[in-house]
Amino acid sequence: MTVRTALDPASMPPIIGVERSITVAEAARTMGADESTVRKLVRQKELQGYRLGKRGVRVYVSSIRDYQERQKLQGPGVATKAAPAHRRPPTPAHREAVAQLAALGIMVSPAKP
Repeated sequence: MTVRTALDPASMPPIIGVERSITVAEAARTMGADESTVRKLVRQKELQGYRLGKRGVRVYVSSIRDYQERQKLQGPGVATKAAPAHRRPPTPAHREAVAQLAALGIMVSPAKP
């Protein structure tokens, strides 16, 4: 037997043994982040969630709180950086084309820090 309610799940009292979950959009609003960021965090197992049907994803509220606590403990500026994108070294043809564009004044090489 399925029990359905017309109430907002957030306003319902907690049920013992059942963990509350919210949509990705609600999680993004709660965290002040973009939906794609929340989905990425679920894929990376930073947030715990589950798939509902083919496309629906739900995120556990407790995992959001845990994630936010972990971020507070790291402190500002200590977050891990993503690996830099792989760049191939420029080919001789590329260097020649850049030199020709620079000679014509079309392209100026960026200032190095």
